[in-house]
Amino acid sequence: MTKTVIQSLVYYLTTKGDIELERKRLNPEEFLKYFERKKPEYPNTYDLYSFIKCVDKLLDETQEESEKLVHTTVEKDEREKNGSI
Repeated sequence: MTKTVIQSLVYYLTTKGDIELERKRLNPEEFLKYFERKKPEYPNTYDLYSFIKCVDKLLDETQEESEKLVHTTVEKDEREKNGSI
């Protein structure tokens, strides 16, 4: 059985103590074009397309908020290193 990642958002803690974010995603529009062209008989194309769009939007928001948190933490760490609060 072949599997495809629809969405993935992974946070890594590096040996330096940095947080790295990695995202893999299936573009909803590309998915729809592919299925309409290559698998027109598949009955759940539009249901899956809607699901992928919804998950994509949720992870966009999650990624944006996560990047704010990581950026804020990095700024705070730098201020503390420099003796300013």
